[in-house]
Amino acid sequence: MEISSTVFSEILSPLAIFYRQPPDPPSFSIQEEQEEEGEKKKKEEGEKEDEGRIPPTPEEEEEENESWADTSQLNPKNRIDSLAPLPNPTWRLDGADAGDASRFFAVPIFALDKPPLRIDVHLPPLEEYPRRLRDVLEPETVLWTGNKSSRSRRRITSELPVARHLARALQAWSDGIPDFERRYMSLPFGSRILVTKVSASLAVAETETETEIHLYPDYEVEQAMMSVEALQGMWKLPEASWPPVLELGELRFKKQVHEAITLVGVARGDTTTGAGEKEGEEEQVMVFKSLLRDQRYMYNELKMLLTLRPHENLAPRPKYVVVKKARFGGRRGVCGFVMEYFPLGSLKDRLLSLPPAGGPGGGRLMMPMEERYRLARQVTEVLIHVNDHDSGFYPDLKPDNIVLRERRGGESHGSGAGTAVDAVLLDLEQRGGWFSWSPPEVAYVEYLEILATHAPGFDGEAMERKERALGLLREYIPGWKATGQKARYFNSEGGFSAAWLALLKERQEKGGKTLERAQVFMLGKLLWCIFEGEARVRCGIDHEVLQENDAVGKRRFPDFVHSPAGIRDLIKRCTAGAPQWNADNKTGAGGAGIVLARGRLYPATSRTGTGRAGAAEEAANAAKEFWLNETQQAEAFLDEVLGRPSARNGPSVFGSARSRPLLAEVLAELGRMEKECNHHHHRHHHHHHQPATNNQQPATSNQQPATSNQQPATSNQRPSTSDQQPATSKPETLKPLTTSNSTSTIQHLALLLHPRPKMQYRFTSAMLLASTLSVVAASPVDQLHARGVVGSLPAAASDVEFKFQPAVDFDTDGCYATSAIDPSGHLNPGLDHKKDCPATKCRARDRLDNLNVYSRARCNNGICGIMYEYYFEKDQNVCGFGSVGHTHEWENIIVFTRGDQVIRVSPSSHGKHEQAVNNPRLLDGTKPKLVYHKEGVFGSHNFRHANAGDDKVENHTGNWVLGNLVGFNNWPNNDLRGKVLDGKSWSGDGGIRPKLSDGDFAANLRAAAGDQVPGFNFDVDQ
Repeated sequence: MEISSTVFSEILSPLAIFYRQPPDPPSFSIQEEQEEEGEKKKKEEGEKEDEGRIPPTPEEEEEENESWADTSQLNPKNRIDSLAPLPNPTWRLDGADAGDASRFFAVPIFALDKPPLRIDVHLPPLEEYPRRLRDVLEPETVLWTGNKSSRSRRRITSELPVARHLARALQAWSDGIPDFERRYMSLPFGSRILVTKVSASLAVAETETETEIHLYPDYEVEQAMMSVEALQGMWKLPEASWPPVLELGELRFKKQVHEAITLVGVARGDTTTGAGEKEGEEEQVMVFKSLLRDQRYMYNELKMLLTLRPHENLAPRPKYVVVKKARFGGRRGVCGFVMEYFPLGSLKDRLLSLPPAGGPGGGRLMMPMEERYRLARQVTEVLIHVNDHDSGFYPDLKPDNIVLRERRGGESHGSGAGTAVDAVLLDLEQRGGWFSWSPPEVAYVEYLEILATHAPGFDGEAMERKERALGLLREYIPGWKATGQKARYFNSEGGFSAAWLALLKERQEKGGKTLERAQVFMLGKLLWCIFEGEARVRCGIDHEVLQENDAVGKRRFPDFVHSPAGIRDLIKRCTAGAPQWNADNKTGAGGAGIVLARGRLYPATSRTGTGRAGAAEEAANAAKEFWLNETQQAEAFLDEVLGRPSARNGPSVFGSARSRPLLAEVLAELGRMEKECNHHHHRHHHHHHQPATNNQQPATSNQQPATSNQQPATSNQRPSTSDQQPATSKPETLKPLTTSNSTSTIQHLALLLHPRPKMQYRFTSAMLLASTLSVVAASPVDQLHARGVVGSLPAAASDVEFKFQPAVDFDTDGCYATSAIDPSGHLNPGLDHKKDCPATKCRARDRLDNLNVYSRARCNNGICGIMYEYYFEKDQNVCGFGSVGHTHEWENIIVFTRGDQVIRVSPSSHGKHEQAVNNPRLLDGTKPKLVYHKEGVFGSHNFRHANAGDDKVENHTGNWVLGNLVGFNNWPNNDLRGKVLDGKSWSGDGGIRPKLSDGDFAANLRAAAGDQVPGFNFDVDQ
């Protein structure tokens, strides 16, 4: 299956259960094209046109000629001249955000050593590249190519074909803009450069076949920033605990290494390590952390860093808080903070950079055994320290988020490990972790959050799953609401992950240990990485799949080769409840999940490299089977928690969690084993260059895992806890399993959401970390936000609004409805109604995939009137310049109900309600069916009531459509709602607008009801 921007919804999340797989596009070679052209020419020369045949119109002939001219590799202008580095480049590419393959860190040379403006370059989604151009540029390779070199990577992002072509295109574009430097440096913080079309030609925006690049000033990032005074008022911290404040202009840009991490120099003498700064002395390089999406996580991390007590293995307090004066309004807001820079990079980088250990099972021996014990102990100690804080916990533990610092007095090791190092824990955003790392008690909740927030409105089954997930969540977490990428921060103790906050609440109110044991689960997986020399756990299906393009046959958690017996036992007890320990676990494609090979996704059990037919369908089906099992487990888990009969077999999730040791117990066992290891090391000091001595390798000569005589420690070998129940049976024999069920959580969704993004998402979202420093990536939810279109808001509305939401279709001569605003507050710019044809561009699949419907309900005297507003990017009656219509269009459908009955439905037609009926056709008994259509040859578009012939729907899903519903009282924030309701957002006179504001709403209810809804008060909410 080829990777696309929608891979999160198709493969990497529970949304895969709704995915309908389109066929793979055909692939042609230049030779095949030449043969096809030759055959076509012969046929044309040997045949005469039939007398009765209607000749093609001039427009059709022109379109056919343009198609060849614009796409054929036989045309020289469609071939890339060179991908060699430019001799005198005016741009520098530092890397890319590996989460979505479309965001590049490209900086003009003149911007070096100037204030960091965080202006990234955004390319189109992968699927929008011309087929043959994508084959040459390979843009998907960004996903698994790092921004820095290592032994595991043959090249870095800036050396990729897509990066080199982008550098050439940016140079050609910027060279043609007068006074470009001044325009660039005057942009708001967080603005963007949008590459809306990629072509082989480096010429820009002169013809439709050439690259299109635009400067996009974005004021929303600056407007969303919180002032220092506002944050101080929220947090009530002593004034002395705040670091000094710097203006953004005092920083000097050095390099962008990650979506959130910029290397900077600080233009102040008091930042040097010596007694003073001498003239010409090099600036001290530091890290400037900033977020352009979902700044609430950055502010939460800043609060945690300022409130936690210092610890030698915790990221130090920020040296400065950085503020930026907004270009619109002049208010100063916090845009980030400056921290210490750790040039040795992350634990993940270290693991990937060291040579293989060799021998059966592969893997890497990162460093001598005593150093692995030390790193494991240090991480455990700092986790205990973080959890001592009232709202402290760490929900995203993985090698990415641990950086290394040279150990004072450390020595070099002949094993290739280099300088001895200590661990430093980074990233206190508390947004959550990846699926493959998270404990089931968290992952299952967040699976349901994705379904409740983003399940599509394709059919009754999808809505049933969505409503089921929503009901379970609201019982488990009273008051639960879907959240997107909120523009404004609010103070939330413990961050913004509902699944983790539920465990924090239990700790704060009842003194429970579930939150701590959830972190122990992640610690167990980290121990596996440290002692097995692996940077990835490779279990389940999530964004980690996209990090390596050659994962076939590699070891995955919990395959053991290099870990001592005591560590194996400890890891198994820490990860109790992980599906991988269940030998009967048969999720996904035989329990093997999905792998990436040669740039495509396959079921891990398939023979990759043989035959292409059906490959996409196989991957999609494997993911669907995997996620169907996971979501069933998630629903059974919450049924169990809520005291209802559960379909789950085996031990309960929380029962398994309670059998995990506490952090203090893990530390005690690690300390004991570390002491034994160091004692052995000193006795055999002449062997210290070997990664592990013979008696430190528990496996036998044929490298088999521990056998039954290597049972875990008994109860008198480790401390027990007051709330831990003794095991009723002995732990099973340890053995490597090949199952790969997901035991994870979304963090941030996002983003994917966000994306991670993340994703997360258009998707997101984000998400992969390959930088000098390791910080959090976007969550799966963040990643749900679409690329190249205006992303949709998460679904959230009242039960009555969901119940009676219309089921709609769209005739082929008009637009799809879509989203009017994205979670960051960007309004849909609409489309020009004087160009193209009525359905051009606005009927693309991504529009419908991002459909939001905006609703408002008024109920009194046993009757409800519910308005559902739909946004369209344009209304256009005919093709070409002479068309009549307008950019932006709003149409609504009003539904009146009494109890469970629909009693009247009225669609609008340009502000009027003249088509109301009292007996509409319904889907599933409560959802009126309507069709968005064109009135006559020269008419405009509006909704009409469906008839029997309309059940053969015409939209690309093949089903009646609902869309993500946003209720009037359920918007992520009032600022977003206010923007959409403001008529000036859509037309100069405000005439084109949604009719959801108070006055419009009552007037439209009255017009739609006529005299057919007696007893209903149009102006009063019950």
